[in-house]
Amino acid sequence: MKQFRHLMTMAALALTGATMTACSGDDEPVPGGMQPESTTAYTLTTTLTFDGGGETRALTEAGVKTFAVGDQIAVKYYKNGKDWDYETATSEPLTAADITDEGKTATITVTLTDPVVGKTDIRYVYPAYLESDIGRASILENKQDGSLAKLAEKFDYAEAAGNIDYSGGTPALPALTLQNQLALAKFTFSDGSADITASLRKLLIEDGAHTYFVTPSSASEIWVALYPVGTDQTIKLMPNDGAQFYEKSVTGKALVANNIYPISVTTPATTDSRLMPLTIEAWENGAEVSFKLSDAVTRPVEYRTCLSGTWGAWTGYTSNKGITLPATGDKVCFRGTNAKYDQSTISCTSNCYLYGNVMSLIDPMAFPALKELTEEQTFQDLFNGNKHINIDAARPFLLPATTLRNDCYESMFSGCANLTVAPALPATNLADACYKNMFQSCGSLEHGPLLPATSLKLSCYEGMFNSCGSLKSVICLATEYIVGNINDMLYYAGNPYSGEKPTFYKAPGATWPRDDDDDGANGIPKFWNVEDYSVTP
Repeated sequence: MKQFRHLMTMAALALTGATMTACSGDDEPVPGGMQPESTTAYTLTTTLTFDGGGETRALTEAGVKTFAVGDQIAVKYYKNGKDWDYETATSEPLTAADITDEGKTATITVTLTDPVVGKTDIRYVYPAYLESDIGRASILENKQDGSLAKLAEKFDYAEAAGNIDYSGGTPALPALTLQNQLALAKFTFSDGSADITASLRKLLIEDGAHTYFVTPSSASEIWVALYPVGTDQTIKLMPNDGAQFYEKSVTGKALVANNIYPISVTTPATTDSRLMPLTIEAWENGAEVSFKLSDAVTRPVEYRTCLSGTWGAWTGYTSNKGITLPATGDKVCFRGTNAKYDQSTISCTSNCYLYGNVMSLIDPMAFPALKELTEEQTFQDLFNGNKHINIDAARPFLLPATTLRNDCYESMFSGCANLTVAPALPATNLADACYKNMFQSCGSLEHGPLLPATSLKLSCYEGMFNSCGSLKSVICLATEYIVGNINDMLYYAGNPYSGEKPTFYKAPGATWPRDDDDDGANGIPKFWNVEDYSVTP
């Protein structure tokens, strides 16, 4: 049976043998005069041993660290013909006969082909399947399940670097100490009144450099292997019990490689819109909310209500089902697992606030960390024609994607006559028609969102504020102009008879076409002011 491994150092003991094979250049001629290249392969055998000290670095509190049958180590070296980057050789899987000293010592066998004699740098990576820097980060961020057993088997990542010895005529692997590169955290969570660890279904961890998606399974503690964290970094913990997210930020805490950290966290339910699913809250009694699902929606959508302060369970949603919110303050949340919702629409029969994170429609558990849309027309028409929806600036509605797709938000709020606050649009890399007609006919909207992109895509702003008669300002930081973006962007936007001229704030030095008329069909409307943007317009 495979035993738990521990975060201890590893020392290489003795090189017990090496063999060499070669393909001679005297092989039979190949037609056409081409000769096969000569290669030399060295099969090397060495003994590796785990350090027996340092219980704080152990994966079990008993401090036992052992090799297991099937373990492999990656050996990264420079190969002839590829001396600009490491070649990777993988040791043969360990057998029971290879493992001695109660599992602390193992004999490994690995074959190096055509190593560069003059470039002797070598690295060991344990276990072998974590040898790729990019692949390792992806595995650690996405594959952990919170169990100590899985961590011991898959995520006990250690490295060592040294030099091959050629003084004896054939290469000999160096004896090195293998240092673990990760810190281990053993988490338990409380909501302030009870331990909720065993109820958690997802744990998101952010440290500013990495985002971990851990999927625990009803355990009393959650183990996570983490890249080291300095005291200047903030660790954000976001557990989810299947119904809602909790949140806690930890500052001034260093997590050092080769150490275990028991971390007990008291974390209240969050009010951060980023961690809340798409939510609609009644501001009038008796509102009815429905979600018409188009044919693009092929996977389940769920909803959850909070009526008179009592939360219900997540329940499967049927298209067009009316959900009644009897009292002001009652709310309904939506989540799903679909990559696109084009031409699906959410409607309300009386005035409601909209807040939370739209990405809950794409992934019900991981949505707080999602920043990429993967399908075109993702949320096209989502609130189109909903005359009763509005956004409360104190509880924003988030569109956090920074990677967009064509038509992703087209007509999303078109015809939302009651909308007075626009959601923030953080993306700086746009897509064709991504914001086309997004706020068309939003007659109560006074200020457009900051548009931070410096370069544009075809039709990305076309008709964006078409017929927004109350519009007073737009901030656009684009430094280039594409026909079809600005021409209709402000078509019939603003009121030329109000006595207060709207203002188009542009990037300093940028030049935008002006329309000779007030309708804005061919550029910024004649009656609009144009000013350079500063931090405080």
